[in-house]
Amino acid sequence: MRSLILSSLLFTFALSAPVGGVAVLVKNSPITLYEITQEMKQSGMDATKSADALIRKKLEQLEAQEKKISVSAS
Repeated sequence: MRSLILSSLLFTFALSAPVGGVAVLVKNSPITLYEITQEMKQSGMDATKSADALIRKKLEQLEAQEKKISVSAS
């Protein structure tokens, strides 16, 4: 069900929004159509799966910021 709703929203945004327009807000942090398109190209996934992956990444980043967790290269 979530996938169907997300697909419908993405399709609607793709038809009505500018190329780099905001497609999804995650805790007031935007994910743009451009980011979704780039994720699709890099991963080979469809728009819904790419958006899901970006949402998951964004949630992880925001949670890490809230908990003051940082990752450093060693």
